[in-house]
Amino acid sequence: MRSAEGVGFQRLEKASYIRDDGRNLSDQSRRVWDASGAYGAFTYYNSAEMGEEIIGRQAAFLNNRVLFYQGRAGGMRCSTE
Repeated sequence: MRSAEGVGFQRLEKASYIRDDGRNLSDQSRRVWDASGAYGAFTYYNSAEMGEEIIGRQAAFLNNRVLFYQGRAGGMRCSTE
């Protein structure tokens, strides 16, 4: 079983943005102790269905969800229209 424990989470930040036309964007950013923790979190949240994306050190996407990491930080961006 995979676990998010042990990747050294330091901080989680969340934000949501809504435009006047109803489109919205949700953001979750996590900071971990080091780059290996960021990679560990990335592999934990990544799934086989996700395609590869070019953002940061490594990234993946599926429909309206983008997952990435760079150095000690990582994030997940979700948008709906």
